[in-house]
Order: sequence, then C-alpha cells, then structure tokens
Amino acid sequence: MKTMRIRYSISTLLFLFIGASVAAQSLDGYLQLAVENNPSLKAAHLKYEAALNVEPQVGGLPDPTLTASAFGTAMTTDMGEERASFELMQMFPWFGTLEARKEVADYKAQAKYLAYVSAREQLFLEVKKAYAKLYETEKSIEFQQDNLRILNSYYELAMSKFRSGASPMVNVVRVEIAQDAARTQLELLEQSIAPLQAEFNLLLNREITAKVNLQDTLTLRRVELPEQPIFEGHPSLQQLESEQLYFETEKKVAQKEGLPNFGLGVGYIVNAKSSMGMPDMNGKDAIMPMLSVSLPIFRKKYKASKHEAELMAQSIELEQQQQANQFRSEFQQQQYEFNKANQLLDLYQRQIKSSERARTLLVSSFSSNTGDFEEILRMNQDILAFKVQRLDALKNGFIAQASMAYLLTSDLIEQQTN
Repeated sequence: MKTMRIRYSISTLLFLFIGASVAAQSLDGYLQLAVENNPSLKAAHLKYEAALNVEPQVGGLPDPTLTASAFGTAMTTDMGEERASFELMQMFPWFGTLEARKEVADYKAQAKYLAYVSAREQLFLEVKKAYAKLYETEKSIEFQQDNLRILNSYYELAMSKFRSGASPMVNVVRVEIAQDAARTQLELLEQSIAPLQAEFNLLLNREITAKVNLQDTLTLRRVELPEQPIFEGHPSLQQLESEQLYFETEKKVAQKEGLPNFGLGVGYIVNAKSSMGMPDMNGKDAIMPMLSVSLPIFRKKYKASKHEAELMAQSIELEQQQQANQFRSEFQQQQYEFNKANQLLDLYQRQIKSSERARTLLVSSFSSNTGDFEEILRMNQDILAFKVQRLDALKNGFIAQASMAYLLTSDLIEQQTN
C-alpha cells in the first residue's frame, strides 16, 4: 500500500504540473481549474486523506491498564501487612490480527483514492459537456449574425429591384419576415448564454458571470476503436475491486478476533512489617508476573461478523459485473454517436458547399431578372440549417468522444483540442 500511495502521489503531482503549464483560456486550463476548485472533488480527496489516518488507529496495541488498590483495613500475611497493590497489564491480540486490520485500512484508503479519481474523471466529462454546449451556442450566434448580414444585403437587393420595377414588393416583405425571425432567434440564443455560462462556471466553482474564453475548436479524432474494449482499468471498477478486497480481509479479521487475546503484566504489593510476619520476609514488597487470556466462548457475534463480510464481498462482485455491463452498453451507444457524428459532419459539409454554390447561381439569376427571389431565401435558410445541424453533430461527436475516453480512461480516443 505504501508503494501504491507513492505512485498515486507522483501521478497527481505530474497532473498538476502539466495542468499548471496550460493557459487558463484553453479547455485543458479549465479542466485544471476544475480540479483545483471543484468542492465535490476536493471533498473526495479529503475523504481519502482521512482514510489514510485509519491505519495508525487500528494497527496499534490497545492501551495498557494500570490498577491501584489501597486497603482500608490492612491484610496480614506472612510478608507483613498489605497496604496497597498495583497492577500493570498489556493485552495483545492474536498473532496477525493487527496486520489484518492494517490491510483492511489500506484497502479502504485505496478505495477512497479511486473514488476521488473516478470523481475527477467524471468532472472532466461534465466540464467538456458544458464547454461543448457553450461552444455550440456561441457558434450558433455567429451563424445567425452572418445570416442577418446576408439578409440585410438581400433586403437592399430586393428594394433596389422593386424601385426599378423589376421585382414586386412582396419580395421585400419576405426578407423582412426572415430578418424578424433571425433577430428573434439571435436574441434567444444570446439569452441562453447566461445559464450555460453559469453551469460551466459552477463546475469550476467560479462566479457564474465569469467570462468563458472559447478559444478552442472542437475536433473529432478518427481512430480505430477496439472491438472488445476493456474497462477493468476504470477507477470506479478498481474502487469496487478494492472494496471487495476490503471485505475479503474483513473475514480474516473476524476469524482472528474470534481467537483468544493474551495479556502480560506485573503486580506490585506494598507490605508493612507485622508481628505475625515471617522474619526473613516481613515487610518486603511483592512483585508478581501476570498472564491473562480472554475466552471468546460467545461465538455467535464472530460468526455473524464473518458472514456479513462474506455477503458484502459477494455483493461488491455483483456490482462490478453490473458496472462493467453498463460500461459496455454505454460504450456501444457512444461509439454509435461518434461514428454517426463523423458521417453527418461529412454530409452537412457537402450540402453546405453545394447549397452555397446554388445560392450564388440563384442570386446571379435574380440580379439578371430571371431568378426567383423566394428560392434565394429558401436556399439561404437551408444553408443556415445545414450549418446549425453540422454544429450540433460536432457537439454530439465531441461529447461521445469525451464519453468514450472517460469509459476507457485512456488517450486512445480523446485528443486535445487545437
């Protein structure tokens, strides 16, 4: 366990060192801030630190007992009159009991640490999800602003054609309707920034109005995913394994506590001279070595303690199986979402490119008095929809990528954003 503690400490320090070198404006920088500030994560680490203090408590011997007695009426023996007696006793548990208790405490501390690591990985995932949603909204605002600029240019074009008598007033009205819808959508998007920003900042334990600098571009890394992913290295499963070992060792403790305890001590009796005492021993103090043995004859409590540990170990094993099954199911779903996002990104990119080319042709035709202005507006709306849908696919793919990285707890899936 000592070696494991050192390894955990070194890995934590390396993580902090690497995180400290990243600018706070990047996603990695925000992840580091979350580790430093998130109260739930800090609480999990404090629980681990508290668990490290259990071993000294359970691994030590019980306190020795000192008994002092004074006689109100002196008792006369061959050694004189007994005035007082003192007894010092130290109890010792059965061989190996203290080591077993220490082992239990070590597994408990290990489980607490893994709970902290699992909470940290979960926090990373939540931060990335919140970041992706905020990024999507910010980019949607940019798309709507660009759309408004385009609609403003179309308004000028329709008005110019109307004034020249080449186009009816209804085209101007159509643009005004589209402009009104775009402005309303833009206002709604801008209003949604505040709650998304608050969600993100609260994960970092910052003021909800703190500015979030979105300088990263969400990217998906196309890699060969494992056909049979292994989840045994996930900290939540390792935590359950430590808890199972904890209860397995508890059985050993219950067995040993059902064996006798031994006590070694010494007794000291203060004697005074007496007329009835033996001449050669009269008035001499007595020293007596003492041995004590507990008799654990009430076996029901020890059997119940051992049975409880056995049942808990079996329960944890079933929890491990269920957790692993959930991970497999979740990974399959996230893998589907990831592949789906990649396909949709390619599809929407092709549609945007083709639609923009078609829009250019429609505008050119309308400018030469041969095109349909309503088709221009419809095509412009289609382009905006494709951009928004592509952005949504990018967000969903990024979240799926982050989720798979969380499930695999490796760098196979996730790549740092650029």
